[in-house]
Amino acid sequence: MALVSFISSGIQLYLTFQLEKQHIVSTLESLQTNQIETLSNHLWHMDKEAMEIQLRGILENPDIVYIEMITEQKTTRSFGVKPKQEEGLIVRRYPLQRQVGDETADLGLITFTATTANTRNRLFTTTSKALASQLVTLFITCIAILFLFIRLLNRHLNTIVHYTETLRVGKLDRPLILSRKEKGLSQPDELMHIVNSLNNMRERLRAEIETQQQTEKKLIEEKLFSDTIINSLPGLLIVVNEELRPIRCNRLFLEKIQLADNQLGSFDIFSRIAPQDLEKGEKAVSRALQSGIPVSLEVLLLNNAGKPIPYLFTISRLVLDETVLLIAIGSDLSEQKRIEGQLRQAQKMEAMGTLAGGIAHDFNNILSALMGFTQLAALATKGNEKVQRYLDEVGKASLRAKDLVTQILSFSRKKETEQVTLQVRRVVGEALKLLRASIPSSIEIRQQLQSDRSIMADATEIHQIMMNLCTNAYHAMQETGGTLSISLTDRLITEHDFFPDIRVAPGSYLQLEVSDTGTGMNEETRKKIFEPYFTTKDAGTGTGLGLAVVHAIVDKYRGYIYVYSVPGEGSSFNIFLPVARAEENSPEAVAGSSSWRDLCGRERIMVVDDDRNILKYYEEMLVYYGYSVMTFADCRLALQYFQNGPGDFDLIITDLTMPYMTGDKLGCAMLGIRKDIPIIISSGFSPNLSVQQFIDQGFIDFFQKPVNSMRLLVRIREILADRMATTDETGMNGRQAAGVSRA
Repeated sequence: MALVSFISSGIQLYLTFQLEKQHIVSTLESLQTNQIETLSNHLWHMDKEAMEIQLRGILENPDIVYIEMITEQKTTRSFGVKPKQEEGLIVRRYPLQRQVGDETADLGLITFTATTANTRNRLFTTTSKALASQLVTLFITCIAILFLFIRLLNRHLNTIVHYTETLRVGKLDRPLILSRKEKGLSQPDELMHIVNSLNNMRERLRAEIETQQQTEKKLIEEKLFSDTIINSLPGLLIVVNEELRPIRCNRLFLEKIQLADNQLGSFDIFSRIAPQDLEKGEKAVSRALQSGIPVSLEVLLLNNAGKPIPYLFTISRLVLDETVLLIAIGSDLSEQKRIEGQLRQAQKMEAMGTLAGGIAHDFNNILSALMGFTQLAALATKGNEKVQRYLDEVGKASLRAKDLVTQILSFSRKKETEQVTLQVRRVVGEALKLLRASIPSSIEIRQQLQSDRSIMADATEIHQIMMNLCTNAYHAMQETGGTLSISLTDRLITEHDFFPDIRVAPGSYLQLEVSDTGTGMNEETRKKIFEPYFTTKDAGTGTGLGLAVVHAIVDKYRGYIYVYSVPGEGSSFNIFLPVARAEENSPEAVAGSSSWRDLCGRERIMVVDDDRNILKYYEEMLVYYGYSVMTFADCRLALQYFQNGPGDFDLIITDLTMPYMTGDKLGCAMLGIRKDIPIIISSGFSPNLSVQQFIDQGFIDFFQKPVNSMRLLVRIREILADRMATTDETGMNGRQAAGVSRA
């Protein structure tokens, strides 16, 4: 019986041991389906924490004692205690892989080591006790139980094995349920423990997978968020690794450099830097890598067409998980460079204006003496027709020189324009004389100046219109030659007249037409020609301001411009200026109608000017007309003399620009001593103040050099006559007033 009991116990022990061993094998094999895919994902995403948690969860199985993982980079990680003996060990090795597109990426190899020692010890103890206590009594019972145990356990084990073999990530919501009656079971048996363990493991896996899916979703959302931000940046952004290979950029970078998405990985960042900036770019990148301090870099980038685009980059170093990255953010400097160019051009124009103003000032002083002495010579040689004719020509030449200085002052943009009744035909004719000398003979100039009507305008601005329009026409015919046509006609515009793009109010106009047979322009260019700084000329040959100035002047005169052009045939500029409603007598006409006696006087006049030729001219002219004159070349002496005798003078004429003290400051000082003294300011160039501003300061009038003698004499008589009338009303003359003031 003992032998039978021993044999039966041995059989029972063997079968139980094999079953437990099979369970261990099944458990190890189930890891391939339940754990390997998740471990591969953790390894792929380098989620060390999740991977460690999962592996330690597997080690909670007492039969699994050691796990060893070797990555593709030959890095080894182990968990648990590696058994020293090899007997009773069950080892399973599984590859770690991840599907990437259509290819499978090898990530490493994982080895699970389980031992049957625990099972063997447990079974041996149980069997020994059973043999010791029930060797005889339970022999038949053990055989029956063993038979029933084997029969019933295999069925449920098969169910469990089938469940574990068919378990998938998408089926984790289906629990393991055995087909058995639960009635009469007060405590869960081993099968129920196994079932519960498997179901608990299933729940844990499902929770971990849900967590992982949520993490992946969050990562996707964060990537979308970061992509949106970098693609919204107004400048370029590119990220490169330590080997300077691009790993990320924004859409604007691809558009500006004209790259496709699949070309970014092989893109050489230095290949698009202009050759002259290549060394500078390499040094800046090297400095950013070594120092870690952000570096600014201004370079020219080339697109696919080889066009250079100026950019300012800020290069910063970033270290993530021991990976060194360089982030470069670039701003397009094209607009800034354009504005800087316009500023430089404006500064050049301002410098030219300052130079022109200085030239005009000196030249006007020369002209003042020249024209003044010419007029005095004409007065002194009355009756000598030959000399008078010569002096007449000198006067005409002087007037032409005066007009030239007026144009220089207008160019300097510091001369206040004055609209008077102007006969445009004369100004156009003078402008054409100047143009003929500057335009080559390959361009024929045809003129039809048929109108003698007048408009309210400034002669210099009309001259500007002519010069700008004719210069543009000349440039359009510069290479091929052609015909420049200028016409001036009267035009009555009614409601039935139609002009494309503009609406001209009905009325009488003076029509100035400037046409050429040059290159012409298309519709797009025609619409932009009046924009400031717009030009079709090469860099350095035009400012783009000429037609903008023309448009501004015509608009100020309440006129209109109509442009007609055909590419290859030429262009025609038609300017309509309103005709003046009434003619006004010019100051020269008023002066010409005055007799010598009307211009004479006996008052005392002080003249202050640093130019002795002008002083001599003033003295000769005023003495000729009966005035007592005292001249001063030094404004300090003039002020000192006036302080000593403020009532000794009836009128003061002073230059504006003088050494030691400007004319307006001298005049203000004199007005402070005697507030009723009339003071006339004259200047060859007045950059800061308008005529009205001089009047507001208390001066009686302002004359632009060269001064017309007749106009000045008429104005002096008007001023002194008004003063005499005031004296008659108050009963106090200027000297008496000064004496009272000094008392």
